[in-house]
Amino acid sequence: MKINKFVIITQPRSGSNMLVNFLDIQKKIVCHYEIFNPKKPYYSFKTPELEKLKINKFRFKFPRIYLKLLSIYSSKKNMFFGFKFFINSINNKPLSILNYVINNKNFKKIILIRKNIIRNYISLKNANMSDRWSNLKTSVKINIDTKDFLNFAENYENYFTSLILKLKEGNQDFHIVYYEDLDSIEYMKFYNEIAIFLGLDFFEDVSKKIFFNKQRVGSLEDSIENFKEFKNDVIQTRYSIFLDL
Repeated sequence: MKINKFVIITQPRSGSNMLVNFLDIQKKIVCHYEIFNPKKPYYSFKTPELEKLKINKFRFKFPRIYLKLLSIYSSKKNMFFGFKFFINSINNKPLSILNYVINNKNFKKIILIRKNIIRNYISLKNANMSDRWSNLKTSVKINIDTKDFLNFAENYENYFTSLILKLKEGNQDFHIVYYEDLDSIEYMKFYNEIAIFLGLDFFEDVSKKIFFNKQRVGSLEDSIENFKEFKNDVIQTRYSIFLDL
């Protein structure tokens, strides 16, 4: 049986757990979470036994062998095998793995982007402060260093711009999806675009089956301690559209 492989390339706090949950609950798909997390691999709920298998020792020593074994095992009863990769948790070893996956045409690429960079930045700060990266229900007010945010935003944009350009130049099969669309009223339209991209006709609407707590941050003024100062700094930049004015 042919193994259809895909990878979700994204930034933390961009709705990746929501997307992975939705894909993984589909009948023909096994979609793992962050299998190259430095601390431990996070696997699909369909394959809890993977944490006990010996293939985990190959994760960083022999990542290509690990991916091959993982794809074979995950696809025993399923047509599609996928996982997610965070761009900001890259050190030397995962970087080489990510480059291998990006350059490998056997992997279809789903590029998940959060348009609102300010919201992404705030959510990342909250996750770092709480050391909690999933089911982050609440947020606290934070003080934003505008220079740090602008540097973050520029790097964010530059990475995805260069990635998309590289995929186009390499005639790679990729699909861009935005967090805001997956979180909209018309979410099934955008999920079904992913289904068609992967080679399926449509997805079952499994949103009611998924238990998932999303962080609700309220207004930016309620989330940013130095909002007036931050607003005055950002209002003259291209990121002003995300200021909730």
